[in-house]
Amino acid sequence: MASREVVEGMGVEHLSAEDATLWCTQSAEAPLLLGGMALCDGASLRDEAGNLPVDRIRRHVETRLVGMPRFRKLLRSVPLGMGLVWVDDEHFDIARHMRFASLPRPGTDDQLREFVARLLETPLSPYRPLWEFWIVDGLSGDRVAIVPKVSHVLGDGMAILGLVLSMFDFEPRLHDDPPQSWEVSAAPGAAVVLAGALYERWRRQAGAAGRLVRALAHPGAVPAQTTALVRAAGSLLGAASPLPIARPVGPRRDFAWVRLPLPALEQVKRAEGVKLNDVVLAITTAGLARYLERAGTEVDRLRVVVPISIHGVNPAGEIENRFTMMFVDLAEVTDPLDRLRSVHAETTRSKESLQGSLAAVALTLGGLVPQRLLRSLAPRLLHHQPFVNVVVTNLTGTREPMYLFGSRVLEMYPFVSVTANLTVMISIVSYTDGLGLGITVDADAVPDVERLAAAIEVAANELVSAAAEAAGVP
Repeated sequence: MASREVVEGMGVEHLSAEDATLWCTQSAEAPLLLGGMALCDGASLRDEAGNLPVDRIRRHVETRLVGMPRFRKLLRSVPLGMGLVWVDDEHFDIARHMRFASLPRPGTDDQLREFVARLLETPLSPYRPLWEFWIVDGLSGDRVAIVPKVSHVLGDGMAILGLVLSMFDFEPRLHDDPPQSWEVSAAPGAAVVLAGALYERWRRQAGAAGRLVRALAHPGAVPAQTTALVRAAGSLLGAASPLPIARPVGPRRDFAWVRLPLPALEQVKRAEGVKLNDVVLAITTAGLARYLERAGTEVDRLRVVVPISIHGVNPAGEIENRFTMMFVDLAEVTDPLDRLRSVHAETTRSKESLQGSLAAVALTLGGLVPQRLLRSLAPRLLHHQPFVNVVVTNLTGTREPMYLFGSRVLEMYPFVSVTANLTVMISIVSYTDGLGLGITVDADAVPDVERLAAAIEVAANELVSAAAEAAGVP
């Protein structure tokens, strides 16, 4: 394992405004979690006795985490309720985070689905760094599942994906990484932490005031910017269509996954002159609309929010939350190609508006609100938000196969936990020649997530077939 050395130092990192907002808006019943599931070839991962090399995997992951100090930090409250800070975990133990489980052989996909759902229902311990990696053995076909589970406060989707991918290599490895050392900074006393929190709050407020002064220094631009922001806010704050899935998230979860053929979808993208994200939105919204209609709900419009990572690493090298959001209003269209064209037109319009800027501003300003107040009010308000129906996040993975030691990663599926009254979260990542869709739901709002997954798969097949027919391809 990586060796450690305790040194005297300031060892404190204050939460960014975005991180503080995310932390305060989650609830105890619905913590904000990111992660996924990678399915690997088990035969190539086992040792000579046929067992998973538990200690070797733990050493490997700990070595790869040396350059990511936040994964060895605890979240601690500042005295007098003045916020939260990261401090080094002086008793960090990789065994508490690298966890191993085995399904009754031969473990089915349904059993794996149930296992992941239970992980999504279980909060991370607040007394440890906010992440876990589970290695799940016993799957049929001699597969092994790797399931990372990370608090959203540690980073946005692309940042966490980058972390997960850094655990793997682009070719099989016969030899382990050499052990590395890392330093543990002892946390300062309460008075120093409080003084630092007061300074950090003043710095953020001064920064916000400075931006306002700079805007007023160019009065000619203010009216146009204000008008654009008001117009964007007006379009965003209109209520979305009321749907039965819009209900406060409860304690139960379910998870399903679908793998779609990436080359076929890219061919659709090229033929129609759209973005791959447009294709993904057309497929997922068509599948959701079909699922709801078969459950007895007519859908005339869906409002989708699409998180977009700006970047995931700060100047100190830490991953972080830096993202904006695209809000897309989609009218129900039956024809698959007409739906795709409608999606493309709407995403183009949304990118040209300032809605994403408004979302980023809201996250930043939320971090300036006293955290006790934000923690008290935000979850209750978000449980009844009327603006969004569903979240769809699309992450760029890799076209190259990856390996854990000699074991090839076969498939990847991300997940984002449900929150507020958003009971359906659809996450997508590209890997080799497939798009892996992970669908996380509140199990009481969506009691048959596999039917939703099947409806999305049908929508993908219909779009590919319609595009081929339009191009005259058999």
